[in-house]
Amino acid sequence: MFLKLDSMGQDYVIRLTAKRKLLYHNKWTFATELRNRRKGKVKLPLFYKGKEHEAYLSHVKVQITASRKDIYLVLVYGITEHPMMLATNKPIRSKEDVIAVAKQYFSRWRIEEYFRCKNRCSSLKISG
Repeated sequence: MFLKLDSMGQDYVIRLTAKRKLLYHNKWTFATELRNRRKGKVKLPLFYKGKEHEAYLSHVKVQITASRKDIYLVLVYGITEHPMMLATNKPIRSKEDVIAVAKQYFSRWRIEEYFRCKNRCSSLKISG
């Protein structure tokens, strides 16, 4: 998927799984290891799954196995049991850029949840 998006020139923000390996300082490292070594420094109030949360964000420049192009691993702490790991090819030069990436992901997540709920609700039959 990363290769296809790169070939199309598309920007992306993708949630990574725990088994994803990334190239960091010329060494292949599990994304979870990078996640566990860092802590969020950028504070972001966020509404997620019907609740207000205080999210803390961090980022690190890495390479993905598929393309070997520089991307950023954006880490979101304080929302789920394990910090979220987001991969993006968008440039991150400031804390505002990190916040924008997280907001973009959560905005898309809300849209996906809306359609999941809409499909679930429309498939229920109301008897009466």
